[in-house]
Amino acid sequence: MVATYSKALLKEGIQAQDRILIYLPSGVELVEIMLACFEIGAVAVPISLKLTEKERNAIIEKIQPQLIIANWEHKPALISLSFPLTPIEELPNASSGCSVITNNYKKNLEDVAAIILTSGTTGTPKAVQLSYGNFEASCNNWNNFLQFESADQFLCCLPLHHIGGLAVMLRALIFGFSVNLVSSFDAQLVLDTIIKFPVTIISLVPTMLKRILDLEGGLNAIKSLRWILLGGGPSPEYLLDLCIKEKLNIVKVYGMSETCSGTVGLKLLEEPHNKLYAGRPFPGAKLWTENDELHISGPMVMQAYVGEPETNGVHNSHDLGRVDADNLIFLDIRRKDLIISGGENVNPIEVEECLMNVEGISDAA
Repeated sequence: MVATYSKALLKEGIQAQDRILIYLPSGVELVEIMLACFEIGAVAVPISLKLTEKERNAIIEKIQPQLIIANWEHKPALISLSFPLTPIEELPNASSGCSVITNNYKKNLEDVAAIILTSGTTGTPKAVQLSYGNFEASCNNWNNFLQFESADQFLCCLPLHHIGGLAVMLRALIFGFSVNLVSSFDAQLVLDTIIKFPVTIISLVPTMLKRILDLEGGLNAIKSLRWILLGGGPSPEYLLDLCIKEKLNIVKVYGMSETCSGTVGLKLLEEPHNKLYAGRPFPGAKLWTENDELHISGPMVMQAYVGEPETNGVHNSHDLGRVDADNLIFLDIRRKDLIISGGENVNPIEVEECLMNVEGISDAA
């Protein structure tokens, strides 16, 4: 279908670096459309179906796409917009006919491959422009760190419009392992999938891991995995201690859309004494602090936010932290998330950890 979709996009008049906004469920069709975009040099812009109408319309206005691809189910929500819209069910029809369309696109590592939406601490979505060079650098770093094997099967339960999900698909294409795609996270479904299929790697956020471990058989299933990537937010110390005790192959990950996924990692069982650190930068990445905020440079750093100046390979994460001995990165999450109540500083992470020690409480966030 990738060849069919890419031919159809060319017949729709799409040219290299045109933006294609993709409003589809997180599944195979979304992947196929994105690959078709890459094939002809168009910029893939996947967005979440969970956005409110106001959020969605604001993003579309920001992106100014040359084409919107949705499905019949979601077409009515977009039909009033002043941008071309083609349902994916009708796209193959555009590729039919006798006219010959030639794809003349020659890939350039500096070209933008995808625009990924992210929300900062303010909750305001930003549009991150990632190049083919960004993806190449990030994928190579991950392969060097984890040594992917052709027999690996990566269970992807993160949304494909997020960098965490999209990066899994691209690593699989480059390094030849398989992906078991779950359209949305459900702890029991993920557990059943691990038990039924030869899954070796999974990427989770801490609350996801906790929910799987709380299920009957969850611990044994997670123990069977070669790698469990854990990122997307701070990991409570009690959870890390449990992972160390049970010898779970946890890889702590720190990164963001702006760095094309994780760019700092730590294999927990290899150095449990460093459990509270985010890890060390991958090759080519450099981290330092200015005014206590972590800055990141390297070939994996985004080109720019849409509508803003280029980054020149440097990104201010605005995360508070420090770089300690042996190039270990410490994130001062406790400082950033402090709540002031009655003139006192309240640490939400400490509150969560106290709650988790109360009998009858299974989760706190």
